[in-house]
Amino acid sequence: MGIETSMSSELVYGHWGLVVFYSLAWSIVIFVLIRPRMLRELGVFALLALFLIDEFTELYGVPLSINLVSRWLGFYPQTDLFLWRSGELWRILFRQPEKVEGFDPYYVAGGVLIFGGLGVLYYAWRVLEEAQASGVPAVTGPYAWARHPQYLALISIMLGFVISGPTLLILAMFPIVTYLYVFLARREEQEALTKFGPAYALYMKRTPRFIP
Repeated sequence: MGIETSMSSELVYGHWGLVVFYSLAWSIVIFVLIRPRMLRELGVFALLALFLIDEFTELYGVPLSINLVSRWLGFYPQTDLFLWRSGELWRILFRQPEKVEGFDPYYVAGGVLIFGGLGVLYYAWRVLEEAQASGVPAVTGPYAWARHPQYLALISIMLGFVISGPTLLILAMFPIVTYLYVFLARREEQEALTKFGPAYALYMKRTPRFIP
């Protein structure tokens, strides 16, 4: 790797302050909006936080996945992996050209899923807070579209990061954390049935768990 090349071009890695800031900011925002309380919820949240830490580490800190994949596959021509234009994981795997300035389909699609999911997460949090304060199940707003809009929003956020900035670790973690949120959803439904009885059973019949 040429030091001169790195010094003369815009570096986008090695910014550990950004890694810490974005990892903490996203983790805190999500923690506040989902309020995990039980041990199983805290465990899955810890995995989600690890997912975010790895994403921002490889986005702003050091491009470990790009380095490993390019070395394993041996066909990617770039030499300075600390430059943004050295490539990204999907482009390496699919042998696509360097990223060009302007419209980028990976970032657009990923951004829609990430910030759309964050919006749904916030909306669901407000509805859930009101329902819990009233002692009734949340069935309005996003809960009228899906029984678990918060988990659906978290899966959307993770998928957005997978599309826009994949790493080897988050590619491995995404299906695992998604499965765990589906598991949590099922457990919570059983608890809600016990607590709210036939009213929640009727809600389950008319409202899909995640996607209609």
